[in-house]
Amino acid sequence: MKWLIGLLTLCSCTTITVNFEADGGSGAADASVWRCAATSECAQGLVCDLDNGQCLECLGNSDCTGQTPSCNTLTHRCVTCGAEVGCSLPQTCILKVEACARVCTEDSQCPGAKHGCQKRVCSTCENDSDCAGLHCNTSTGACVACVIDSHCGGGQPKCQSATGTCVRCLVKADCEGTDACLRGACIASH
Repeated sequence: MKWLIGLLTLCSCTTITVNFEADGGSGAADASVWRCAATSECAQGLVCDLDNGQCLECLGNSDCTGQTPSCNTLTHRCVTCGAEVGCSLPQTCILKVEACARVCTEDSQCPGAKHGCQKRVCSTCENDSDCAGLHCNTSTGACVACVIDSHCGGGQPKCQSATGTCVRCLVKADCEGTDACLRGACIASH
């Protein structure tokens, strides 16, 4: 394993030394982690985790909005739902896939669900043919715009599997240059 040491200047305000672990000796270091001492030093839409000095998408639910109102505090990414927020009754969050679904033990608990209770979730689909132009997320039994990247195209080539929607990016590498990926959109870093 190789270690690289580099100097970064952030926002013309802070110079820090960062150790990057090179990937398998290929010399490719992951420099996508932004360091900070305050949120004002992070790109728009990111917050500073003061405990470890990193710019992250979220630290808690209050940092997330819209279709992704819940913060996964392990990955620090905004997701469709979590243990505390995101789903309307009678649905609950299936934490494994971070998606809302109605949990069940028998078909009678699934009024209007085309396929009743499947894998302890009320299912409207079993495969794409049940979804009239959409795709079946077999983990939740819901018809969605995408399940995999090949279901997407144009300016939104990536599938955000948690929401079943096509987005511009999932990670920084999906964006050009120094742009960062935030909630599925490439944003200019400062």
